[in-house]
Amino acid sequence: MTGEAPSLEVLRAELRSLETRMMEIEARNKERFAEQALAVKTAMEASEKASTKVETAAAATKAEQNEWRGTVNDITTRLPTRVEIEAEVKAMAAAIADIKSRMDRNEGSQTGRAALLALALAAVTLYTFFTTQTESANPTAQEAKP
Repeated sequence: MTGEAPSLEVLRAELRSLETRMMEIEARNKERFAEQALAVKTAMEASEKASTKVETAAAATKAEQNEWRGTVNDITTRLPTRVEIEAEVKAMAAAIADIKSRMDRNEGSQTGRAALLALALAAVTLYTFFTTQTESANPTAQEAKP
């Protein structure tokens, strides 16, 4: 081409070629956008499922923690306190001292024996009471016994 203007047919062919390319590009862009929208939708659904799983796990953990708090609460409310146990021990020590002094003074062998027997029965009863209280407040200790 030496400087002549392209013919009308050549220009029309070029225009059709450009229109065809533009339509192809537009079709590819539509496909790309549709795929991106699908990817975003899929990601959102996966995110919602993961969120549900996390919420379920958190609820289960919270329930376990509440169960543990309840167990500790039961133990602290049912078991005798150190002050109560010390008071009982002091009372038993005083009773033992009293019985011992009576026996030392020879107030009578029958009275002393009966008092000693009563004290021994009281000690066994208290021991049984405190051990059953401890075992009932701590059920895992019963399971650990063979």
